[in-house]
Amino acid sequence: MKDDLTAVLFGGKTGFGAPELARSAAVLAGFAPAVWAYSLNHVFTRAFYAKGDTRTPMAVAIAMVGLNLTLNLALIWRFREAGLAWATAASATVQCGVLGILCRQRLLAEPLIDAETIHATLRIVGAGALMCLAVLGPG
Repeated sequence: MKDDLTAVLFGGKTGFGAPELARSAAVLAGFAPAVWAYSLNHVFTRAFYAKGDTRTPMAVAIAMVGLNLTLNLALIWRFREAGLAWATAASATVQCGVLGILCRQRLLAEPLIDAETIHATLRIVGAGALMCLAVLGPG
């Protein structure tokens, strides 16, 4: 059952029935893919702050508010509250990419991602894919 996590969190005495659990699961599925981006955005923002640059992360954040609003308006009609979650996840991912590129261009003397980081990332993605297959697989 794909709604197991939301059933544990919201089932029972909360009054959530099957439709509410399914909708909650859809929202969780929308936010989950960008958990890494939410976390990494804080790291990039702090890197700019450490160098005394508070304008760059603020300008990127303001642009992402515009992107998030646009995506919200585009996705809410078809996907309801899950569309809001997907819009937030997409905006956070784009923000992470933009901040990463700007961090590399403006703050770092050495490459941001070296061979060891690429290999570690590939191992993490592979492990995540295996977990996904285990969770979504038959059984």
